[in-house]
Amino acid sequence: MILCKECGYEGVYEGRLCPQCRAAFSLSADDIAKIEEDYRLALSDGAYESAAELAHILADAGKPAAAAAYGRMLYEGDGVVENVRAAMEYLSFSAKEGDALGAFFYGKALSERGDAAGDFFLLYAALLGHGQAYVPAAEIFFSIGRESDGAAYLALAAKEGDRTAALSLARRMEKKDPAIAKWYLSAAAPLPPHAWPLSLRLRRIEPKEPPLPALPHVGALIAELRVEAEKRGLKKLYLNLTQMLATRGDKAAQCRLGALYLEGYLGASDPKRAREVLLYYGKGGNADAYLFLGDAYLSGEHLPVSRAGAIECFHAAKALGSAAACVRLGDMYTAEESPNVPYAYLMYKEALALGSREGADKARAIEEKRESLYMQGKAYLPNDGEDAYRSFALSASMGYAPAAVALGFCYEEGLGVAMDRRRAFLWYERAAKEQETMALYRLGRAYFYGIGINRNFAEAHKLLRRAAAQGIEDARKDLFEMLERRRKKMLRSLYSLGMRLLYQGKYEAARSMIERASALGLPRATYVLGCFYEFGVGGAVMRDLAFATYHEAQAQGFADTRARYKSVILKMLHLKNQKSEAAAR
Repeated sequence: MILCKECGYEGVYEGRLCPQCRAAFSLSADDIAKIEEDYRLALSDGAYESAAELAHILADAGKPAAAAAYGRMLYEGDGVVENVRAAMEYLSFSAKEGDALGAFFYGKALSERGDAAGDFFLLYAALLGHGQAYVPAAEIFFSIGRESDGAAYLALAAKEGDRTAALSLARRMEKKDPAIAKWYLSAAAPLPPHAWPLSLRLRRIEPKEPPLPALPHVGALIAELRVEAEKRGLKKLYLNLTQMLATRGDKAAQCRLGALYLEGYLGASDPKRAREVLLYYGKGGNADAYLFLGDAYLSGEHLPVSRAGAIECFHAAKALGSAAACVRLGDMYTAEESPNVPYAYLMYKEALALGSREGADKARAIEEKRESLYMQGKAYLPNDGEDAYRSFALSASMGYAPAAVALGFCYEEGLGVAMDRRRAFLWYERAAKEQETMALYRLGRAYFYGIGINRNFAEAHKLLRRAAAQGIEDARKDLFEMLERRRKKMLRSLYSLGMRLLYQGKYEAARSMIERASALGLPRATYVLGCFYEFGVGGAVMRDLAFATYHEAQAQGFADTRARYKSVILKMLHLKNQKSEAAAR
């Protein structure tokens, strides 16, 4: 019974229109839920005529399972007047919506009429696990010579309790595995007369339960049916089969599934669902899913344009070893308003390492461009500092280390740009990170002379040694000068310490320090050592050795023409003697 909300008619449901006022019946979600509950109760009570009417209502409301049930009733005259034409309409709707029962009965009906499309729907129903479809599916496979697939579906049917399938398998397994054949034979009991000879042959065999049947080529079957669904324009089934392939790990199907939701394959686009699907399979290891989603973010065709979202997706794909993701990142960082060409170059190099020819070509193009700019800057340099600076700056911005060194030199010397030694240091430092030999030299000089940075002789020595080892002659000269400065500083320290010890009256220690400074080549220390020998400071008086030492100091370029050094030493000795005498009194 159904109630018309327009005219109040209450009676038997005869179609989508009210038989009294001809208004279309409209059902709310609550109405449908109530009818579904009544339908289940009618089936459980055996009230098939009432169940048929309720199934009719639900079928017209667009419920595939109800359409399948009502179509079967119409086809077989079960509880309703047989109407094959109407039955086919309901079964077709149900099957094309992906309902297993509808697919089975629709496929069966088509096969009975000699329509080859019946095989497609029967196999689809078997894939969905509809038990009644297993035997027809097995027959289809046997007919095309795919014995293993046919046997697997027969085994599934036998597990569902199909005696005909069990008997067929018993015959097939008699020679291959009699114990399993005996098990299938027992599952087919009671046996028909034509099976008695087989039973006699296996009477002494102990039955053995077979393992759970596994479909050997189910992935290939899904792919075949998917192609067929696309040809026939069965969109819902194509989507369902794509989902099956994606679930089984087919990466192309995973991407295609996301694309179907994104493009609105069944109606309106569903970006949220598409994003969920692509991220799910991306996290499962499908780099192409991340690539597809990243491209969608860039194109803005079905998703809002999001550069950040695209970069995140491409980085995720890159982490999975995708060369294409590296190329896409490189393209993004070269095409933006403020390009980061060095990073793009690194991405292209990574793509090359992963075997991408496109990455190799794009990396080479950057190399050629930046080298060309650098050579152009060198050509400008003698006459046109500004153009040289611009060329070096462009090349350096593309990550070319020699250009970074040249740019640093422009800042250091003020060539084509205002002098800025701090920037010079930073460019030298950037290039040195790339192990550029000339950058090591320039950076070492910067630390040595304090160009744009506080002096750091330890760092300067380390860098200049590396540059010198790589053949930079100027680095050897600066290294020698630095070492010479350090030596002179040490000599001055030794000499100062010796004179301080002399003032303190520690003559032996003072003489030792002055001897060391003299031995290391300080002319002033050699002369003072002669004074020590002449006056017997820290040892015996040795006048001959003293005069020889004076001559040696003179030969080294030192002369105390006014005896100033002697006077100082004598004064120190006199003061010390006076202090000693005063202390003795």
